[in-house]
This record gives sequence, C-alpha cells and structure tokens, in this order.
Amino acid sequence: MPNVDAEELASYVMGFKVETIEKCPALRVMKTVPVNEVGGLEVIKADARRLRMAYSPRARQPKVDMPRGCLLVGSSGTGKSLTARAIAGMLGIPAIELNIGALMGGIVGQTESQTEQALDIIEAIGASVVMVDEIEKAIGGQDNNSGVSRRLLGNLLTRMNDSTSGTYWVFTSNDYSALPPELTRAGRLDVIYFVDMPNAVEREAIFRIH
Repeated sequence: MPNVDAEELASYVMGFKVETIEKCPALRVMKTVPVNEVGGLEVIKADARRLRMAYSPRARQPKVDMPRGCLLVGSSGTGKSLTARAIAGMLGIPAIELNIGALMGGIVGQTESQTEQALDIIEAIGASVVMVDEIEKAIGGQDNNSGVSRRLLGNLLTRMNDSTSGTYWVFTSNDYSALPPELTRAGRLDVIYFVDMPNAVEREAIFRIH
C-alpha cells in the first residue's frame, strides 16, 4: 500500500464530510475560529479548554461519558454564534449549523422524514459541534402546527441522549422564557450560559482583536 500523507488523508476525509453535510438543505458547514478571536467570555473559553480533554484518546479508553452540549442565552449580537464556532475550533472538530426551520415540510410526515435524515447525517459525521441558532423561534412557545414542532423536539432530544458519535450541541436563544422545559431541565445539557453585553474590560479585548 503506498504511503499516504496524514494531512492529505485528513483533508480528504474533511472534504467528504463537507460534501455529505451539504446534501442536506437543513445543514450548513460553519467556519471554525480560534478561541483567541473571541473577546471576553472567559468562563466559556475556560470550560471549552477543559472540554477538549473529554475528546482525547486518553478519555475515550475508560469510556468517560461524552459531553452533551450547552445553551447560550443572551441578546442578539453578543457573540453566541461566534462562540459556537470557537468551541469547535478549540476541539478541532467540524462546526455544523442545523436550521430547524428548513426541516419543516408542508406534506404529512415530511418534517419527520427530513429531521431523521439530518440527524442521521450528523451521527454519521462523528464528533462535531452542531449549533441550533435561536431555537425558541422554531420550537418554543405554543405549537400551532398539529404537534409537529413538539415531535421534532422530542426526536431531537432522543437522538441527543442516544448518540455515541461525540456530537456537542450548542443551542442559542435570545429569550430563555420562550424555551420548552424539555430542553432546559436538569441533566439535558451540561451547562447554560448567560451571554451578557461586554463590560469595559471585554470591550477592550474585542477592540484589540479587530
């Protein structure tokens, strides 16, 4: 067997994953960013550094429980999406955005079918950070579509619990009060962060970056 350069192999595998992801309209590959491109949010960045150990071969040998994910709550423009991309960069795994709205279909059973397809792809990709942006707009509040949103959420949460691929879910929300209790109950996610407007020290760090 001819020698294969490790970087070329990694590039080929990543290209194959991107091609697979882009076959699903509800999935989009996001560009990861170094964690030092995020100004402030030191608690989240410190937790992400510790999170990296859970993805190491040393942690996998004793079968340490994989992290589930986190919820970022705060006003628009406070860096929640950027933080999700930085977490993926820290872990060295792909960043994927799951658009819940794109899963909705007008034909009976279409939403469920498209949800299964998207979740199957995410599981097949392996370790990745999957961001669901402003989740309360898709599945929060009153369900006015014959229970489709609730079934979608239930399917998503079940797959999160059963996953063995190392998927780390990052949900963002602008309004915590609009979130369904099934998502925020204890044990569902590892941690919930409040992402506030930057203070003076954090603003200075952001100015330095840009």
